[in-house]
Amino acid sequence: MTRAWRRLGNGWPAAIALALVLGACGETPSAGVSEPIGPDAPVAICNHLGFVSGTSALASCMAEIENLARQHTANQSRCEGIRQRGLSTRFPTGGTGNTIANADADYQSCMSGQLIPPAQVELPTGRTATCRVTEAEIACD
Repeated sequence: MTRAWRRLGNGWPAAIALALVLGACGETPSAGVSEPIGPDAPVAICNHLGFVSGTSALASCMAEIENLARQHTANQSRCEGIRQRGLSTRFPTGGTGNTIANADADYQSCMSGQLIPPAQVELPTGRTATCRVTEAEIACD
């Protein structure tokens, strides 16, 4: 590596400056946005993504985020039903602790198997953000 610097001679400070300038011109990746799933999540996420209040683009973004939250809530209800059925089943062996553990495991298995497809949101800049449900929040990149 020292040979490369020697070949640049006195021009190495200019080469570094040029690299920094060209690096700054590139598109910077989004830091990402995430909000806990709740009634304020769609507006908070869409505002952070750069949508302006009162526009149809904001309404479209909020509809996409609300759809993700709705699907998550539906999955939770479905999986909770599986857990409750497991809790109501009486097993002659294993006792109550085993029944609860099995019901919780069934719930977790159900939630992990209920993958919600990500939503593609077109940003005001023309780029596209991918938003997905992760555990109890919605995250967009």
